[in-house]
Amino acid sequence: MTEQDLRIALLASKRPWWRRDGHRDIFVISVLYLIFGGSMLLQPERWTLTPAHHNILQVAPEQTWGVAIVAVSCLMLVSVFGFPRFKTLGQVAVSLTCGLTGAWLIAFVLRWMTSNNTTPETWGSFAVILYVLVRALWSLDAEYDPR
Repeated sequence: MTEQDLRIALLASKRPWWRRDGHRDIFVISVLYLIFGGSMLLQPERWTLTPAHHNILQVAPEQTWGVAIVAVSCLMLVSVFGFPRFKTLGQVAVSLTCGLTGAWLIAFVLRWMTSNNTTPETWGSFAVILYVLVRALWSLDAEYDPR
């Protein structure tokens, strides 16, 4: 990187986090996933009673999913408020969250395909969340591209 590239990167990093597109998305999804994962930890019986979650809960119990989701949410929040020092952490956290979201998306699509009682809004919402996460991941790199 040239000196001018470093100045541009420094100026971009001085913008508040809420003015950076990817960071806003990551923050909102972090809060959403904290609620999501927290409910799996604090109210696991609710998740076992919902037939739509049957496939994903065969892979791991509610508490395991809850810990994983809360962990990546916390990593994403740290990366949002610690950017640019934690840019790599942000990329790792969002990538892990994409993996978790993709796993849930696949489970919901499989459930929808194999059950006449399941509607597409669950996997549709997870597809939108995955799209926003991928877009946010790309924007983390774009914020430091001086071109």
